[in-house]
Amino acid sequence: MKVAIIGSGISGVTAAKSFLEKNYEISMFDANEFKIDYKNNVSFFPNLKYSPKFQNIGFEKNRKKFLEKYKIISPNFFLANTLEIGGLTNHWGGGLEIPNNNYLSQYNNGSEIILEKKSVLNEIGIKEDSFKFYDEYFNNDAIKKFLNFENKNFCFKKLLPAINQYKHKNIDRSNLQYTNKDIFYNAKSEINNLIKYKNFKIFKNNFVNNIIRLDDKLKLIINGQLNDQIFDKVILCCGTIGSSIIVSKLLKTNNKIRIYHTPMLQIGYYYNPLKNKINIKKKIGLALLMINLKLNQDIFKGSFLSAAGMNNNFFFISNSNIFFSYLKKFIFVGNLFFPQNYSKTYLINNSKNTFIESDLDKDVYKNIASIKNKLNFYLKNLNLKQIPLLNCKLLKNGSDAHYTSSLYDFNIDSKKVLNEKCELNNFKNVHVMDGSVIKEGLYYPTLFIMMYIKYITKKIINDDQKN
Repeated sequence: MKVAIIGSGISGVTAAKSFLEKNYEISMFDANEFKIDYKNNVSFFPNLKYSPKFQNIGFEKNRKKFLEKYKIISPNFFLANTLEIGGLTNHWGGGLEIPNNNYLSQYNNGSEIILEKKSVLNEIGIKEDSFKFYDEYFNNDAIKKFLNFENKNFCFKKLLPAINQYKHKNIDRSNLQYTNKDIFYNAKSEINNLIKYKNFKIFKNNFVNNIIRLDDKLKLIINGQLNDQIFDKVILCCGTIGSSIIVSKLLKTNNKIRIYHTPMLQIGYYYNPLKNKINIKKKIGLALLMINLKLNQDIFKGSFLSAAGMNNNFFFISNSNIFFSYLKKFIFVGNLFFPQNYSKTYLINNSKNTFIESDLDKDVYKNIASIKNKLNFYLKNLNLKQIPLLNCKLLKNGSDAHYTSSLYDFNIDSKKVLNEKCELNNFKNVHVMDGSVIKEGLYYPTLFIMMYIKYITKKIINDDQKN
């Protein structure tokens, strides 16, 4: 059976593995040129920062290319399609959030999806006992003070570490500010293994514009031209925006597609070492803690990132200056995530262009002052003082990368467009497998996306075998 997979990021690679193991013939299409020479799946990219708000080499070029290819029109859409490193989930640093029971309970098959966790962790190269290193760190007295500092409106909790934090268990515990360096889980490295299969081919520089159905077979329009290849199935792994655009074209709908993303308030704090209440080495451990702030019955979640080790235009601080390099040890940036219902972002597709419109709930602006007052009240007790120059950078549409769930509950005439196999109900054998088809609510969806795609591909394969 011939399968086309559109996209070579985490979603596409995960789907390809499952199909190849069952001898499907896979053709993978990627919109960009990239090198397949990574030695392992945790790679070092020295010029990249965590997110689009952290300016990096090539970001503006990639952003413009993405907008041009998809003909996207929006006054404030800064999504960078960093295809070279495997899509946005990779670009964000491979953060892994293991979904809790409340999240899984939203899926009828949640208990079956979680069974894929072990195989996914093995593929990435992470052992569950890697948590033990950080459990030891969280047990030190200074961090215990943070974790026990709690009331009904404000508390600290453990922040799940990113992949490199699991991997580097031998790191000096007095230098935990360096655990959040530019190390990413890179799905492109997995293509080294995929190309060993005789039934796998990858086509780079092939931008898929649309899908054409011919009886029970499928063809692709690539770079504006109808391609000769014929497929039995097409799997869309283009990311939330890309897949949503193609689905709207296939279904020829003008319906607005709600895109879930998380508005974020960014605030800066300075630690004064001359008024040392908690040792600076422990203070840097703030980067491992999650802030939970309750306001008007809503929960605002956030975390701190130490500016140490960052050469970042956002802070206007360069590593080349010894004084500022030292100063950065005492600067922290807080990223505070608003509930997703505070943002109203929609994709509208027509025959010529894609429009992305977004607005923030008016209560966002009302709550900013209250949020800052609450944070400052508690953080001043920890010897953290607000930095006005970095204060109140409210990131709007497109300026963070938490884009998911656009197709999960998307309905046309009160009917969901995707069935339980993530297949388009009106377009048989076209499946969508990426962040667009999961339920909103995960800050770091990489792990769950891989688990979910493994589960769905197995379901598809089992149905094919029955038929």
